[in-house]
Amino acid sequence: MPESSRFRRINPSLGSNPSFGPIPVGQLFPIGISIGLSYAIFEMLLGWGLTWVALFSLWSASSWWILTGDKNWKLLNKFVTVPQWTCKFRSYQRLLGTSYAKEARSRKTDF
Repeated sequence: MPESSRFRRINPSLGSNPSFGPIPVGQLFPIGISIGLSYAIFEMLLGWGLTWVALFSLWSASSWWILTGDKNWKLLNKFVTVPQWTCKFRSYQRLLGTSYAKEARSRKTDF
């Protein structure tokens, strides 16, 4: 009876997002566009070679994946500053303290 009450998972991919290897399926089209654009710019337009095509397409695909991936908040949350709401009152304080202003006035009168 205890074994019959446990749930046994039949298909291990149930509940997971579809992916093509490590790349999520939702990222395939934008990554393909970035590869196509990098080829058009660096190989066809500029003629710099496939090394630059590979570097730029890798950079643009990884940037797109980081910014729009499933858990992008893990990276982007580090750059958001949390506002500090305070209710404090300070008395007015001069930019140049009174001691410095008095010294400056006394130096002018010394001559």
